[in-house]
Amino acid sequence: MSDTAPLFQPAPPPPRPRSRRLGTSALGLLAAAVLAIGVNMLADRLLTRARIDLTSQRLYTLSDGTRQVLGGLTDPVTLRLFYSKRLGAEIPMYGAYADRVREMLAEYASLSNGKVKLEVFDPEPFSETEDRAMAYGLQGVPVDQSGEQVYFGLAGTNLVDDEKTVAFFQPDRERFLEYDLTRLVYDLSNPRRPTIGVMSALPLNGDPRAMMMRQPQLGQPAVVMTQLRQFFTVKDIPLDAQVIEPDVQVLVVAHPQGIGDAAQYAIDQFVMRGGKLFVLTDPHSESQASRPGPNGQPPAETASSLERLLNAWGVEAPSDKVVLDLRGAWRVRAGPQDRVQAVDYVAWYNLQSDSLNRADVALAQLEQITVASAGELRKKEGSTVEFTPLLTTSPQAMVVDAARVRQDPNPTRLLADFRADNTRHVLAARLRGQLPTAFPDGPPAVAEGQERPADFPAHLARTEGAANIVVFNDSDVLEDRFWVRVQDF
Repeated sequence: MSDTAPLFQPAPPPPRPRSRRLGTSALGLLAAAVLAIGVNMLADRLLTRARIDLTSQRLYTLSDGTRQVLGGLTDPVTLRLFYSKRLGAEIPMYGAYADRVREMLAEYASLSNGKVKLEVFDPEPFSETEDRAMAYGLQGVPVDQSGEQVYFGLAGTNLVDDEKTVAFFQPDRERFLEYDLTRLVYDLSNPRRPTIGVMSALPLNGDPRAMMMRQPQLGQPAVVMTQLRQFFTVKDIPLDAQVIEPDVQVLVVAHPQGIGDAAQYAIDQFVMRGGKLFVLTDPHSESQASRPGPNGQPPAETASSLERLLNAWGVEAPSDKVVLDLRGAWRVRAGPQDRVQAVDYVAWYNLQSDSLNRADVALAQLEQITVASAGELRKKEGSTVEFTPLLTTSPQAMVVDAARVRQDPNPTRLLADFRADNTRHVLAARLRGQLPTAFPDGPPAVAEGQERPADFPAHLARTEGAANIVVFNDSDVLEDRFWVRVQDF
């Protein structure tokens, strides 16, 4: 593989000034946050049962999930709506939207047993109310050339002075209004940071061999882990765990290469008990392939799968096939024998526009996600699970053996052999529904030299309620080089 290594570099950028800093685009940061968290703990309760109330006010009827959140509040939450009446006068569309927001917030207050207090302000220019809106970080926008700012945002606070805001209510996010408001209230009423478990064969916390390999940069944690720890309590779960601790609310399983039956059973029972799961398998991990193996040579095996679990849950994620896509393909350096300097590498590509399911709240604000040597997902014939595609290729796609990118990753040859099959292939999907265990006979035998934990939970044969799982057949979305941007100034 050493003779092809130079191919795997982006085409050279234009010259830049010398000072450097690490930067992340808003897109990349959002993509990483969404994908790393995987499953929002409110989405399944709020969005699946949302209904429309066709009253004269055109208000959303609040879902059962929202009513449960409001009815379960123990501490008071104050919501302050800052709305400039001038905005509605100048742009009537915003006036109608403001009526909906105000009425929905009033309904939140009425259903909260007095726990939600609503205050409404009209921030006039240069007033103390405007200063207060600015102090909360709400966004002011001009409506004419006078420079005066108008506001349409929300600030929420709790007893310990935590703050959550909607900087400006954008009409293009109106279909997620209930979700956004309920999440804000939920976060304020549950100030304790959620716990995320991470189980992975990748060195997401830094490669301990970095100094030995004389590559100290490899010892740094992946940026996605640094970002996660800023907002969540993150627990590292070993690949031989027998039980997922009960305080873990979302489990991220990334490139579970070499995972044994005991850990798969732990994941299975975590889902059976209602835990939220985000799985990232991979037919070819570019992250793993770019690092030397234990013997100093590139690893021979770079695939991972959770075949037993996914098959039991009605999904196939082949680990021997890679999906190519011409649309959005990265430009990389061509080989020294090629007549061109750069070529489209169809195994690495950006998913944009209609490749992202923006009807799902996790992707609604994203513009682009990059994948590298990704595999496809398929719903098994006869499966009853609800299978919702989240990320799909363009029709300019093709499925090839993973060996084409593992053993001979030649961008020029791949492009020359490319023949689109005019099919959109699913790369990531959300699964919902009641699921059976992948271990109908109970837990597997304990490995030699190990013992079961004293508090080993009782076996469950089916999920308690509807499961909520996201499966993505590409783990390289967590790799820094595919979403972190180094900018020079």
